Amino acid sequence: MISGDGIWCQCHPIFAIFISDYPKQALVTCTFNGQCPKCLVPCGQLGKYNSFLLYTQSSMISTYCLADGDMRQFHQTCHEARVKPIVNPFWASLPLGDIFVSITLDILHQMLQGMVKHLIQWLISIFGPSVIDTRCKSILPNHKILIFFQRES
Repeated sequence: MISGDGIWCQCHPIFAIFISDYPKQALVTCTFNGQCPKCLVPCGQLGKYNSFLLYTQSSMISTYCLADGDMRQFHQTCHEARVKPIVNPFWASLPLGDIFVSITLDILHQMLQGMVKHLIQWLISIFGPSVIDTRCKSILPNHKILIFFQRES
């Protein structure tokens, strides 16, 4: 790598942080959608104020080392560890890096959409789904507003 003063230097970059949205975080950490990419919180308890064990890269690497042997045992072990059965993830051979520590918060998907979903559920519980649907359908057509006629169940 060339430095600012024009001298060529030998460089040893270290993987320190991984910034991405939640779907890419789940893909990179080999976790499933709906799971936390950093800890072992059960899907039904996301958002609770409890402490859960963190994923550790060393235990995941030992799980992924089983891919060299019996694939049935590898898939069973991955299922028990609640991770996707990926053969040789890119981070397994990176020195001094831990993918589970490197994952950062995704403000847009994890906080903003979580608050919006909570707010929508709160409004539906107060007014009822039929009132909310009626209000949304009564909005006049506008080129900047997109109306969704089917709501999530």
